Amino acid sequence: MKKDTFQKKTEQELQKLSEEYRTRLGQLRFEMASGKTKYIGEIQKLRKDIARVETVTNQKRA
Repeated sequence: MKKDTFQKKTEQELQKLSEEYRTRLGQLRFEMASGKTKYIGEIQKLRKDIARVETVTNQKRA
């Protein structure tokens, strides 16, 4: 997602998104370790989206 999309959301929505992304990231890491998936690109996208969500959350709190 783009940064602008995250900036329009409330803090509660951002927190929920962050939790969803972290859960999905954990699932992908587990699948990758067990050899079930090879979607390294999706893991990288999730990590970047998590960072974007956290950045916007911190900006809104400041």
